[in-house]
Amino acid sequence: RLEKWAGGLDKIYRLHKWIGIVAFSFSVIHWLASQLPKWSSYIENIIILDGISGATQVEAAPTAFERFFEALEFPALQTGQYAFYLTVLFLMIALLKKIPYRFFVKTHVGMAIIYLALTFHAFALMYIKYWTQPIGITMALLMVAGTASACLVLFSQVGKKQKAAGSIQAINT
Repeated sequence: RLEKWAGGLDKIYRLHKWIGIVAFSFSVIHWLASQLPKWSSYIENIIILDGISGATQVEAAPTAFERFFEALEFPALQTGQYAFYLTVLFLMIALLKKIPYRFFVKTHVGMAIIYLALTFHAFALMYIKYWTQPIGITMALLMVAGTASACLVLFSQVGKKQKAAGSIQAINT
């Protein structure tokens, strides 16, 4: 269906490649944004040794729902960080032209697992109030569609109905 819309398999490949590049670029920006405050705090603690902080805010007691998501915070952060590092590794493999295709294909199956890990990361860490706003609804739709796609990949269902039998008649060099 997408081939007809995009004008051929080569155009779909190019679209796939650029969507991956853009998604990876956003993930690098996200990772940097999450790391910069830590690095800044580390540098600040080196420069300012007293570490005196300002006044603290009084917050309402969290609900059971909020406590559930708070319990997921550390595993979600760890999962996201390791998934990001694996993505960097897999993308470096994808960019190396000397990697055999059979190995490259396996890394793409691995990306489905990484996608599921990153979906858990986003689900567990997104602010609860966002889920009822357009960003939350959009994220939920993308997460469901991506999870369904990842499951199709993991259960080897991609292209299963479009296979055609054939044989090589001749090779012209």
